[in-house]
Amino acid sequence: MARLKDTYEAGGFLFETKEEAELAERELEGIRYIKTKTDMENPEMVFQVYDNLVTQRLFETPVGYCFLNELREYLLRIPAIQNSDIKDIPIIRKKEEKKSKAGNEEPKKKKAEKPKKERQERNVDYKSRCRLFMTTTLILAISVITMMFLASTADNVNILNYENKLLDKYSAWEQELEEREAAVKELEQQ
Repeated sequence: MARLKDTYEAGGFLFETKEEAELAERELEGIRYIKTKTDMENPEMVFQVYDNLVTQRLFETPVGYCFLNELREYLLRIPAIQNSDIKDIPIIRKKEEKKSKAGNEEPKKKKAEKPKKERQERNVDYKSRCRLFMTTTLILAISVITMMFLASTADNVNILNYENKLLDKYSAWEQELEEREAAVKELEQQ
C-alpha cells in the first residue's frame, strides 16, 4: 500500500504528526519492555499488568490500545478470572480531536495563532504577579530600613546600642559616686 504524504509510520499505523508517531514509538518500546519483564503465561500477572495500565492510562495511541486489547482478549478467555473484574479500555482524546469530531474544525492558521494568544495571556498573568511581588518586596525593604533607622536613633536600649548605653550608664554612676565621695570627704574635713 502506498504511503500518504505528510504521514509518519509507527507500529504499523500511519500518523498525521511526527509527535504522534514518536509517542507511538515510545509506547511500542514500553510494550516490548513489559513483554520481556512479564511472564505472559501467568494469567494473574497479566491481569495485574493490564489493570495497572488501564488505571494509569499510560497508552494514548492505537499502538497501545491494540496491546491493551490483546491483553483484554487473553484475560477474557481465562476462566479463572471473572469478566466483570476486567476493566474496559478508556480512550483518551485530546481537546483538539474532540472539537474536530464535533464539526468545529478550525483552519490551520487559527490553530497556530491560538497557542500564541494563550501564551500571551499567561504572560500577562505573570507580569501582574511580578509587579505585585516587586511592589510587596519594595514595601517590605522600606519597612526594614525604616525600622533599623528608628532602632539606631531611638533612646531606648536595644540590640544595636545596648553596649554604649550600659557604658554611659555605668560611667554616669561612677561619676556620681566620685562626687558623693568628694562631698563626704569635704564634710569630714570640716
